[in-house]
Amino acid sequence: MVEGTHRPASALVDQYLRDAKLSQLRALLLVYEHGTASAAAKAANEPYNSLSAQLRAANDWFVRHTGADLIDFSSGRLTLTQNGQWVAAQARTIEGLLEYVLQGLKPTRLALQIPCTSDCIEDLARVVRAMPPEAASFFPLAVETAHFDPLICGDIVAPVLSFGSKYMAGSRLALPDYIEVLVYRQRPIVAIMNDPNAPFPHGGPAISIQELLQSHARVMTSIGGVIWDFFEEHAPSVTHGLRNGMHVPVHDLHIGLKILASQIVPLGTMLVHGVERELAARSPKYPILEHLACFSLTESDEGRDQAVTALFYNRRSADKCHPNVRDAYSLFWQTASAIKVKG
Repeated sequence: MVEGTHRPASALVDQYLRDAKLSQLRALLLVYEHGTASAAAKAANEPYNSLSAQLRAANDWFVRHTGADLIDFSSGRLTLTQNGQWVAAQARTIEGLLEYVLQGLKPTRLALQIPCTSDCIEDLARVVRAMPPEAASFFPLAVETAHFDPLICGDIVAPVLSFGSKYMAGSRLALPDYIEVLVYRQRPIVAIMNDPNAPFPHGGPAISIQELLQSHARVMTSIGGVIWDFFEEHAPSVTHGLRNGMHVPVHDLHIGLKILASQIVPLGTMLVHGVERELAARSPKYPILEHLACFSLTESDEGRDQAVTALFYNRRSADKCHPNVRDAYSLFWQTASAIKVKG
């Protein structure tokens, strides 16, 4: 059906393989199946402009290289010409072949996605090193927890395991009954101030939230998570004020420490969790703390509210996984449990 070209067929095919995009073939197939571009966009639940752009790109290529139009623009409805229908029909056979090939592939190793916070990387690595020989068929892959909520299983692709931290009010860690948890550490929340003349003993005893706020320091915390839950629990009357100028979001511990040490914020305080208790004692691991004052918070200490670093297992989500994936997660959980028991 295609007319208007005098180029060698092999050279034309080679050119097409370099230029064509699967999204263009997909757009042709959608119109082939649904009749018009508008009907195809509606069926595919995607913007009409996006689909029509793919159609125009495919048509431009064929006009430029073969002189044949695939799309009929005359009615304004973007339908396929006879040439377009022929190309789409051939693309359908390619689609079927590609599906057959992909289904026949057997991955050598299964990527096991585990949402993981930065303070849990060492624990994740420890479990990976302890995995038994039968785990050779998969490898754990740490991904950012920002993209997942491991405790919500409404989506069938929700992760089953997550290394991370949760806020524990007193001795109670509120979790649904289908969430199992393996606690690795419980750590208090620490306040770090950058004013050497802060109205508290340098490196001294714990202070309260209200005392901290009375110092009029700019408070740096994460946007949500453990720290914000802690604030909501103990200072609900001031959180609105924090949202209106006193609160500075900080996404990374090291960046937050550098902001404090640089005195960009003249009187700043950062609340942190998930770091070694030696942080408050100016461990050599954190030389940047040399001129900063560190305090424990009276509301977050032994026997009080803490940040709990743990491995969470969503069994309800696990039930929805493919058996191979479910078995891999289960083996990871068993290995992590064995390490915790020994340690």
